[in-house]
Amino acid sequence: MDSLAEDLYFREMSICPYDKARHKALLKQHYQAQVRGSSKVKKKNLRELHELNQGLVVNLAGRFKWTGRSLMARVQEGNIGLKKGLESYDSSYHGTFSTYVGQQIKWALLRFVQEEGTNRIIRTPYHILKTIRQYE
Repeated sequence: MDSLAEDLYFREMSICPYDKARHKALLKQHYQAQVRGSSKVKKKNLRELHELNQGLVVNLAGRFKWTGRSLMARVQEGNIGLKKGLESYDSSYHGTFSTYVGQQIKWALLRFVQEEGTNRIIRTPYHILKTIRQYE
């Protein structure tokens, strides 16, 4: 079942290959939409930027093989980080886009790994989990 989902995901991902020129143009439009406050253009650009950066998510999720989680579970968590990074990125404040979003993806994946084995309804911050583990 999992390999079928992976095959479909990668087949869909190959339809939209990475295009650096298109990526730069979308970032420029996204920044201009932020300045103008145009939410319709911003939503469209976010969707396209999300599709263009799927390769970055898969690459970073692949580096977390040691977790023992399936690739699709890691990709889903990476997509959550990508979404947060896309929504909070501001080119006038932050550095390059891929560096900022890559860090957001890594944080989402690390949070996913750290919460392994903790079946809690409310997410506990990492520093508190670390303190709890010291006393166990």
